[in-house]
Amino acid sequence: MDLTAKKGDRVEKKDERREQIIGAAVKVFSRLGFHEARVSDIAKEADIAYGLVYHYFESKEQILNTIFDRYWGFLIRALEHIERTYKSLSERLEAIVDLTLRAYLLNPDLVRVVVLEVCRSYKFLEEQNMLMFIKTFQIVERMVACEKRRGNLQKGIDPQVAAFSVFGGLELAINAFVLSERLVEYPGLNEKVLDPFNQDVFNRVKKSLLTFLTQGLIKRKIN
Repeated sequence: MDLTAKKGDRVEKKDERREQIIGAAVKVFSRLGFHEARVSDIAKEADIAYGLVYHYFESKEQILNTIFDRYWGFLIRALEHIERTYKSLSERLEAIVDLTLRAYLLNPDLVRVVVLEVCRSYKFLEEQNMLMFIKTFQIVERMVACEKRRGNLQKGIDPQVAAFSVFGGLELAINAFVLSERLVEYPGLNEKVLDPFNQDVFNRVKKSLLTFLTQGLIKRKIN
């Protein structure tokens, strides 16, 4: 018997089980909220024994931190790619807005968990998470500072404050999508729903947010 192959199969199976638990946790945290969710809820969603969850994770806090590390790590790599690929701030901002809004379309449960359960919880703002938060702001701050050196920003724009404003606008847009899911339950508020899965609505939100960011930051050229 090939012991190396057998060991590889065990590692692969362990990784698959771990992914199964993480995927189930995303659904449960999104549906119930982190504080209301129990490890037993995650086990039930994953269709595994309750005790098996603890074989892979020490606690539901560790699961949530794992989810955050993955998502935020992806975001950092994506922002670095945007910084390398696009030259003007307007192009970079458009790519960032598109990336963020489309992330919600691709995996709304994951984005809800990261934005609502991690970003707003002091419990999870530990040093490692804070360093990852800061890195994302620093990347956008560099983009804004680069445009400032070119003389293309409105007078009085501070690159650090601008970076926070960019992410604040994106967070509000995501919150509007989440809120809209609840508004459909109230007939009198249906007209206020922003359904991101409707292409016209998606384009409207993207255009409005991008216009707000660019016209607030970038100096308008006078013909």
